[in-house]
Amino acid sequence: MAKRRYTALQEEVNVLLTKDDERTRKELDALEIKLDHILSNQSEILTRLGVVAQGRYGLDVCEVDVAYFPVSDPDELPKLDAYLAEPGNPYGRLMRRLLRPDGKVTPLKKSFVKLFTDNILLSFNYAGVSNKKAFNQYKNINKTLLDIQKSSGYILSDYITEIRAAFHAAKRRCHKRNHDQRRRSQLSQEAEAENEWD
Repeated sequence: MAKRRYTALQEEVNVLLTKDDERTRKELDALEIKLDHILSNQSEILTRLGVVAQGRYGLDVCEVDVAYFPVSDPDELPKLDAYLAEPGNPYGRLMRRLLRPDGKVTPLKKSFVKLFTDNILLSFNYAGVSNKKAFNQYKNINKTLLDIQKSSGYILSDYITEIRAAFHAAKRRCHKRNHDQRRRSQLSQEAEAENEWD
């Protein structure tokens, strides 16, 4: 990949170089080799950093019931909030492993369904408007999610925007899935009715 980037540059430089500049050409080739080596080392370093970050937030499977997530019962949210208030709780580390499996921050709208089922996502929104329950009442859950998603420059208003988008995306996915199921059912009934006439 890196070699392709510099090949075009090398061709431009070759036009400018004459036969007298053979020494400069050799130096440029040596620099290109060193640059390729640096880029390959960089990717190896990033891979190792991901492994180290994952190990840093590691969790023994025997510490907590992994099947706890996704949470399906809205009555379980206050219990989870209380668990997360305790220092050194295993649920916060498990949530981190679910939301950041490779040590990289992923948008909440892609990973929110790993923590909560459709039942919760459809009955809640962040502020509790439009006859929905308020998710912002669970301070420790929100604090844990904010800490997991935090990166440089990430502030509370960014988190609120992201969690609202996550609720919206999850609801859209659920409604689309229900619509697709109804549509398939309708098409299969029409096909059966058509086959009966044949």
